[in-house]
Formats: sequence, C-alpha cells, structure tokens
Amino acid sequence: MAVLTYLCKIGTTDLTPYLSGYEVSYEELWSEANRNMAGNLKASYIATIPKITLTFIQLSQADYSTILGLLNSHTFNVTWWDEQTDTYRTGSFYRGELKTAIRDLNTKMYKELSVNLIAFNKI
Repeated sequence: MAVLTYLCKIGTTDLTPYLSGYEVSYEELWSEANRNMAGNLKASYIATIPKITLTFIQLSQADYSTILGLLNSHTFNVTWWDEQTDTYRTGSFYRGELKTAIRDLNTKMYKELSVNLIAFNKI
C-alpha cells in the first residue's frame, strides 16, 4: 500500500500545492453503439479510461506560467492518486480545452483555472 503524499504530478512537478479541486472519473468507451427498436443497447465495450479534473487556486504570474508550460504539451506523463487501487498510477495524458483565466489588475493574481487531463490509453 502506497502512502498518500501528493495528489497529482505532471512529469516531476507536484501540482498539489496549486490545487483547490481534484476529481478522477472513469470514462467508458464504446464502439458501434446503437439501440434497437426495443430500446436495448447494442455496443462493443472498448475500455475504461481515467479523466482527471483539476481546479487551480488563484495563481501568481510565475506560477501561472509554470502551470501553462506543463499543460501546453500535446502529451505528458501524469502520476495521480487512484482511490480505487489505493496507490499511485502513471500514464500518458493529454489535456482538454484550456481557457486562459483573467488576471486581476489590483492583486496581479490569475482567477481559478480548471482543466481535464485525459488518458491516451486504458490504464
């Protein structure tokens, strides 16, 4: 059994200090999914893949640049705490839509940022 010391890393960078929210969902992938006239689903199960939703606290310009730099690659390694297995798991991920937050002109801090990390493969 692993000891929980952080929630999520991209590469070697621990994101935990920057997070206000962390959720892991498991998305099922199906092909040839159709319903027949009786309303019964006919489909072929492909896999279940993890999707991690991260919500970041308000960030300084330096921290914001660090986070954007990590998320700006087309693919990156993510290590995250998996409650189902009670251990850390690592896989190759990409990010979903990334909307740049507004920087407050008075505090110079960026508003909260939210992003989904989606696994390339079933893990």
